[in-house]
Amino acid sequence: MYDGYLPRASTFIPFSVVYYSNGHVTQALRQYCLNVLARSVAVSGGEIIGVTWEPLEGSVPVARNIIWPHRVSTHRNMYEQILAGISAARSDLIALAEHDVLYPIGYYDCLIAATAAGLCYNTNLRVLNSKGFFRPPGCHFLSNCGGRRDLLAERIEAKLEEIRVEGTVQWADPPGDSEF
Repeated sequence: MYDGYLPRASTFIPFSVVYYSNGHVTQALRQYCLNVLARSVAVSGGEIIGVTWEPLEGSVPVARNIIWPHRVSTHRNMYEQILAGISAARSDLIALAEHDVLYPIGYYDCLIAATAAGLCYNTNLRVLNSKGFFRPPGCHFLSNCGGRRDLLAERIEAKLEEIRVEGTVQWADPPGDSEF
């Protein structure tokens, strides 16, 4: 008797999204952005790995939620959260996502396709502030970055080394190889 369940032919995950948060946005905004992210990732067949300061609330489908014990808002801490997510991911293609960004349906299809050229940034952005929406000029935001696991981890490690050597980072986002 058919019960409506068909087993998956494979467990192939085309990409993993490392979602990182320090919880410094309102619960309502965080939950709304996370729900939009979950729909976008699900449509494209990926998985979400959360690395957050607090457990994720609601019924958002994450493959794993790592509760981050170090609650310090620094670049070093953020980079270490990202590396923990990269380590937990099941795919070799990784995209990054932050708690206050909306990722529309189809976003990951574009970003992952562009990672063939190396570390890629989506620069087709609109930002919202108290004066309305605007397009930031020539920005590479970490929250819109993707690439191969090894390359992304290498570039994040280089930012940690920059902190060890110089005490700070000149620019928060690691260098990219392409953009769209």
